[in-house]
Amino acid sequence: MNIEELLSTLTTGNKRDISEISEISEISEISEISYALLNLSDVDMLKELAENRYQIRSFSEPSYWSSNENKDAILKSINRIVKFLDAVSITGCRCEKYAQASYFAHSETKHGLIEILTNDSDPKTRESKITCKCTACGQPYSVREFEAGFGRRSKWQKRTRP
Repeated sequence: MNIEELLSTLTTGNKRDISEISEISEISEISEISYALLNLSDVDMLKELAENRYQIRSFSEPSYWSSNENKDAILKSINRIVKFLDAVSITGCRCEKYAQASYFAHSETKHGLIEILTNDSDPKTRESKITCKCTACGQPYSVREFEAGFGRRSKWQKRTRP
């Protein structure tokens, strides 16, 4: 994905005739794009998108989506993109996604995105305290995985670099 493809998809999302496409699929598509960006492992591509994030900001204006009944859901996804690319522009790394969404450390390890340094699990409470670091930039994190409601959740916190 490059900036032109991203902008084209976002622009098209606003100009579609409702009779041609269901609003749910429009929301779903933009939401999927936002999560695809969060999961993009190509750091150079993310940096390029971050450098051009000003072009995406106009899509975060409520007036841009004024004719869409589901603008709140769309804006949430657009704001996720903008917030993530703002953070990437500062740090230059994909691991900024951990501040925005709940990811499980072991899954991220399987994808080669982090390296787990320690894993302390309590079988009684089913809580895990994990120390890990980003494989791209070395940023250390503390991750707490725990039972919540109807499933597991994770909470990531940046640690100070040694």
